[in-house]
Amino acid sequence: MNRLQMENAYAYGFLEETMLGPICLCASEKGLRRLDFVDAHELKRLQEIQREDSGKAGEGTIANALLQLREYFQGQQRQFHVAYDLEVFSEFSRRVLKLTSEIRYGELATYGQLAAQLGQPKAARAVGRALGANPLPIFIPCHRVLGSDGHLHSYSAPGGLATKSALLRLEGHTIQDERVRFY
Repeated sequence: MNRLQMENAYAYGFLEETMLGPICLCASEKGLRRLDFVDAHELKRLQEIQREDSGKAGEGTIANALLQLREYFQGQQRQFHVAYDLEVFSEFSRRVLKLTSEIRYGELATYGQLAAQLGQPKAARAVGRALGANPLPIFIPCHRVLGSDGHLHSYSAPGGLATKSALLRLEGHTIQDERVRFY
């Protein structure tokens, strides 16, 4: 378990089978805190821990988020409606994550465009660093953010660019040589 720490104050939920492998969600009473990609062994271990410790605040958020995530992978959900708990992040990172959460299904943005929208046009790399720490990939769709040349660049979730490519393809984009193909 690399980044995921099970803490008593949070509720957890799991999707065992997705196109990206098992996923674990974590929520507080304020909203969804994390989405982690886990392997099958880690998934079983986390599920055992969760069974012993249920009834936590955030379980309603988890149920809602799991339903929406299942529908997203089935091509039915295009916009997520769930509260996020991002209070541990800096003000700049929260602004980047909020702006990224507003990128609609099928649309794309560049790091530079986001920096400009934040009123800091020279902060494209800082935007990239903030997105590299995105605790809620898919829900906060950093996979929709590209380099100015259309290249995918990095993706911090397991699988890296292959994961980013898979999500973009799911949303209808064509990827060729780690670059979105525009017509």
